[in-house]
Amino acid sequence: MLPAIESRARAFAVAFALVVALGTPGVASACSCLTVPFEDEYAGTEYVFTARALSSEPSTYPDHHVERLLVFSIWKGAGYKEVMDVLVADNDGLCGTYFTPGVDYLIFASEYSKKYPRYTHTCSRTRPVQPGDPIWEQLGPPLSTPVGPSTWGKLKSVYR
Repeated sequence: MLPAIESRARAFAVAFALVVALGTPGVASACSCLTVPFEDEYAGTEYVFTARALSSEPSTYPDHHVERLLVFSIWKGAGYKEVMDVLVADNDGLCGTYFTPGVDYLIFASEYSKKYPRYTHTCSRTRPVQPGDPIWEQLGPPLSTPVGPSTWGKLKSVYR
């Protein structure tokens, strides 16, 4: 092959390989989280509360589901109800997770959209409630409990 044609062929092969490598969908990469100081995350989060996971339902937003939660205590945010929905991604590549029904969680959620006003992900400080967790010292006592109808179920949950 002539040197000029050979170098063009080589350049074309390299360019083609880059296009294929960058343009071909591959296996989703795992979620990568930045470490953010507690004070910064708390300041940048609209909702902080504890709740028991009740169920998981599909959402109309692609690659996401809705977690239905029974709210117990509130540290930050407004417009709480006794039972609230939180949008969560379906897979680890989108920093998503599923909650286990019956398990209590500390939820850090942000405003998302009018249809899905609350959203959380694995990079937030959302986690199962653990009594000895040092985050309770950082949060301090809750500010309130959700406004909702007084029901026997709520009374039972308070005295459990």
